[in-house]
Amino acid sequence: MQEFIQITDLKKGNILGSTFIGMTTNNKIEFSNQGIAVVYGSNGAGKTTIARILSKEDGCEYSIQYKGNQYTQNQDGLFHVISDQLGRDVIAGNAREYFLGDNIKREYELRDILDTESARIYDSILISTLNGKYRISAKSSPLVKKITNSSIKSYVEVLVNKQDKGRSIDKKKFLGFVQSLARCEIAEYSESSFNFILNDFASRDSIIKKIEDVENKSIKIDQDYRLLEENTDAISMLDKYMYRSECIICDSKIDPKELIEKKKAKREEFYSSLTDITKKLLEEIILKVPLDDPLGIREAYLLAIKDGKIEKLINLRAEIDKYFEILNIELNNLFCACTSDSTIIGVSDEYETIISSKPEILEEDVSFIEEMVNENIDRKITIARDKNNNLKIYLDDTELLESSRDDLHLSTGEQNFLSLSFELLKAKNATNKIIVIDDPISSFDSIYKNKIAYSLLKVLSDRKQILLSHNTDLIRLLEHQRPGSFNLYLLNKTPGELNGFISIGKYEIDLLLRIDSIISLMRTTIVDDVIDKEYFLLSMIPFMRGYAHILGNQDAYEKLTSVMHGYLDDVVNIRDVYKEIFGLDIIVAGSSEYSAKAISNMSIVKKEIVNNSKYPLLNRTLNHSLMYLYLRLCVERKLVQKYSIDTNKYYMLTDIIMQAYKGDTPESKKGRVFLASKKTLLNEFNHFEGNMNIFQPAIDITDSALEKEKTNILNFLANT
Repeated sequence: MQEFIQITDLKKGNILGSTFIGMTTNNKIEFSNQGIAVVYGSNGAGKTTIARILSKEDGCEYSIQYKGNQYTQNQDGLFHVISDQLGRDVIAGNAREYFLGDNIKREYELRDILDTESARIYDSILISTLNGKYRISAKSSPLVKKITNSSIKSYVEVLVNKQDKGRSIDKKKFLGFVQSLARCEIAEYSESSFNFILNDFASRDSIIKKIEDVENKSIKIDQDYRLLEENTDAISMLDKYMYRSECIICDSKIDPKELIEKKKAKREEFYSSLTDITKKLLEEIILKVPLDDPLGIREAYLLAIKDGKIEKLINLRAEIDKYFEILNIELNNLFCACTSDSTIIGVSDEYETIISSKPEILEEDVSFIEEMVNENIDRKITIARDKNNNLKIYLDDTELLESSRDDLHLSTGEQNFLSLSFELLKAKNATNKIIVIDDPISSFDSIYKNKIAYSLLKVLSDRKQILLSHNTDLIRLLEHQRPGSFNLYLLNKTPGELNGFISIGKYEIDLLLRIDSIISLMRTTIVDDVIDKEYFLLSMIPFMRGYAHILGNQDAYEKLTSVMHGYLDDVVNIRDVYKEIFGLDIIVAGSSEYSAKAISNMSIVKKEIVNNSKYPLLNRTLNHSLMYLYLRLCVERKLVQKYSIDTNKYYMLTDIIMQAYKGDTPESKKGRVFLASKKTLLNEFNHFEGNMNIFQPAIDITDSALEKEKTNILNFLANT
């Protein structure tokens, strides 16, 4: 059984309308044996909207069943969408998306693991510990200067740089470095002393920094400090026992307030007499040391000032140096162990082994795209590695990925051809189950169209594809290059009509693609499926005229020409002409004689001209073809009569419009613009002189747009 998708909902605002919500009919798209379904619809039918819905643009919803699973826009994995040329960059993304092959695929998998794991090690282990435990949060952190291993220091500086966070680190060199480190044992130490030093040294007004700046030999005994200290203690004692009028030592009478003032004056005198070094030690170290100082800083300095003993200062400096040494050992051990719970070393080794073998892109489809692009845009596409072993795509000497269109100096057609070619490679490598391509050959010339159609069949040969198109060339090229390679669906969204994805049978696909098949049908079995014979004969007038021209049947050609110009009154038996051309008699109840005037006086409405369930596309196009003819006749007849136009001189519709609305008056400009802009009027498929594609009118405009255009033209003529 062939695979298919079954659609329940497609929604983007109100663009598709209610028809595509809660779908129960015409909601199945079945893939051919070769995995391709073509959804064919005119401009405005909703193809690009559907592509946007399936690509999960904001505000879009879908519900689709595929192989027993239900998918919505909130899930990943079902569709990979290639936008039309307006929504497609030249080549977007990165090189890895375009190349497939076991070694290259594994290379990028390993690179992903390396990137993810290194980021985890940097962020969760190194940066977190440096910021938290060691108070190193920036390159300018004072503790960075205390790191003695130059390599560790440089890595720390990069890691704590908030703009870098390790991104610039060469992973290979980093992993080689941490592997070269050996874990060092650390003797027991006081956590409180270690944390005090780290916290203090990281602060702006660090006591430890000031201790390092003071030479111990410069500290001398300062006897005035003892006097200063005695007066300070006395003031404290007097202040405490201010309520007593007797000395608490000798019981002699005193005036506490007066005595405090004298002591303060003395203290100022003694402080002024201190040496500069003693004052500095007091102000910057001794008086700022916290009461819970675990290093005994205050005691060591007071002892040196009062007694000249500096042994404790020497020991203090040695202890501080010891803790900075501990910091370096711990940083060594941190870097040494940072990869211990990771597989990154083994991953790196495997990656380097692959890279050293310099895997090439040998895949045939990549080579095919490269060669095809080189041959068709006359520019050199190359795929190579840069100095960091990254795969790069170049157009001549310009890197292609993410380059702006202006930088590439390509025509619009070349840009679109180039971007779509590489989009096919990306689609092939995508993990999504179904590839959706919106208008793959739109606006391409014949060479590009052929190449793209072949690429769809070759590059995406093992992928399920939904091709959205309004171009019969795509269908014809696919069938020509690989017969029976696709299933065809007609997209319609006109209220009150048969809507959804209408399956086109194999027999009608053959009619669409082969002029001999449509002519054979008109000669034989079509008579069994004609529902409205009058409308059928009238709708065939333009096609019969073109076919008569090819056959060289001048009489039939001239007769049909006379009923294709609204200003002529010749009466023609259309049944007889059909029988003459095709050898088949379409028996009509009543007269089969018509003139252009008679046709233009009819009220043409949409009907089931041929069996719609069997020939949905043919029925649609016959209705369209007849409406094109009818509107043309109405316009020509009205303008020629009203403006007395000489049809011997001005017999083409374009000339008639220009003569009717000649001049630069607002009314003339308005008339010219209105009629010349209508799809149903100045259209080569009204004539079928050279292009015998009978289905083109059905492609050119939707049913709803055609009905709207009919109303607008008839209203315009009524007011003319």
